[in-house]
Amino acid sequence: MPEGVEIPEGRVKPWGTAHALLCAEDVIGDDPFAVINADDFYGREMYFAIADFLRTKITDGIPARFCMVGYVLKNTLSPNGTVTRGICKTDENGKLISLVETFKIQPNPSIPEGAESFEDGEWRPLSENSLVSMNCWGLTKQIFPVLRECVKEVLTDPARDPLKCEVYLPISIFKMISDGRCTVDMLKTNARWYGVTSREDKPIVVEGIGQLIKEGVYPEDLWA
Repeated sequence: MPEGVEIPEGRVKPWGTAHALLCAEDVIGDDPFAVINADDFYGREMYFAIADFLRTKITDGIPARFCMVGYVLKNTLSPNGTVTRGICKTDENGKLISLVETFKIQPNPSIPEGAESFEDGEWRPLSENSLVSMNCWGLTKQIFPVLRECVKEVLTDPARDPLKCEVYLPISIFKMISDGRCTVDMLKTNARWYGVTSREDKPIVVEGIGQLIKEGVYPEDLWA
């Protein structure tokens, strides 16, 4: 924990993605690195995109230059229930400028936009081609001082529940953007994202990865 943060008695819940990354600072060292959710299947295209960016476009100056892989919304929806996605907007240079958490999104082929979300008591149309964040980031060590700032700010806030509050990585990154300390290049992928949001999603994930094996994208036995 950053200096000045005390762990409250009875806390068992993890502290959030910003704190999780902060815990890895000593292991990561000076190298640029990628961050993903451990329980999602992203497809290999995303890894190539981030790796190329980290090899060729990372700079050590100020502002820092980060990247995020954006997925097409329709490639991340579940037929078995609603999902929450961070809808992204970029400027004319392809830099990320906003990420709006949007709740209860579901496919709807009967409307021109192809998807809808439930907001303020009613369903609203969304473009199924919107780019969304699935927490795939390319970062440098310049993120760590800001992670400490955000962790301390959230966990010492008396208005927050000390047993449940969390600190999220996107909050730290957007703090850097708003302060002029970083820019984030949006890298688009058309890959299909798979996640087990509900129990019914499991056969869809199994079938999707099975198809990739049939196509030769992955071997039958990954560990052979």
